[in-house]
Amino acid sequence: MTEIITRIRDIVKPFDTIIVDQWGVMHNGRKASQNTKLALLKIKKLGKCIVTLSNSSKPRRETKMMLDALGFEQGQHYDHIVTSGADMQDQMLEPKDEFYQALPKNPRLFVLATYDGDLSLLQNMPCRVVENLEQADALIITGLAYGQGEGEKLAKLKAILAIAKVKNLPLICPNADMAVAMPDGSIHPCAGVIAKYYAQQGGRVRMHGKPDPHIYYSCFRLAAEKIPINKSAEKCLAIGDSLANDIKGAQNAKCNASLFVASGIHQHDLEMQKINESINPQRLEKLTNRFNITPTFAINEVCW
Repeated sequence: MTEIITRIRDIVKPFDTIIVDQWGVMHNGRKASQNTKLALLKIKKLGKCIVTLSNSSKPRRETKMMLDALGFEQGQHYDHIVTSGADMQDQMLEPKDEFYQALPKNPRLFVLATYDGDLSLLQNMPCRVVENLEQADALIITGLAYGQGEGEKLAKLKAILAIAKVKNLPLICPNADMAVAMPDGSIHPCAGVIAKYYAQQGGRVRMHGKPDPHIYYSCFRLAAEKIPINKSAEKCLAIGDSLANDIKGAQNAKCNASLFVASGIHQHDLEMQKINESINPQRLEKLTNRFNITPTFAINEVCW
């Protein structure tokens, strides 16, 4: 059964490595959580290694710039950055799995959709973007635009995927998230929804990010500067707000413990009206049973 806590200092001592999700834990997409920022500062002072792990299609450099802008300083609030986008870049530069090895050299990519039109992820990569699906070797989706007409946009994407399936085009998805909680509390679909749909239609898909355990191994390798990599999972606390991604991923990677942040993407499921509201144990149990995923701990917001 999940233990509900109010302060992370009550549980953090036994762990050497802390893996922290970004959106929904460190910030809400626009504004940093000041309580979480202070907590990470205190954890760093205890000598822990903190790795931020995000299902973001942004490269490491852009992610660091964003964290800088929100007031999170590398070396003060965290040690390392791992993103699903950077994981995709690593695979394109040095293909290690069958999906990327099967692609032609310098593949031509058709961009299915993005969140904000940003394609910095593909800069200096061994690939090129094409405007015509007929010319493509593969498709890529880095995110989804939110707002009016979402249903219509999703329908258009599925129509394109129907053509891509006939052509047997593979799809690269450097963001495995299915949904995101926006600053106003609204929940919107993410790129993972489209990738999952294409896979269900029989399309070839390479999804990067949580809950795939391999991206946690990247965190363990970085944390190995302080603790042997074969011991990292045993001394690791993974923190996140998504049961299906963060908590499931931590379990897949055999992290010793997980901390579920209730005020993130599942706030509506838990019927939470404000960030400092107490977690209702019955609602929490009902939610975790629905996902068949049980976090070790749950907290309203990460605070010291």
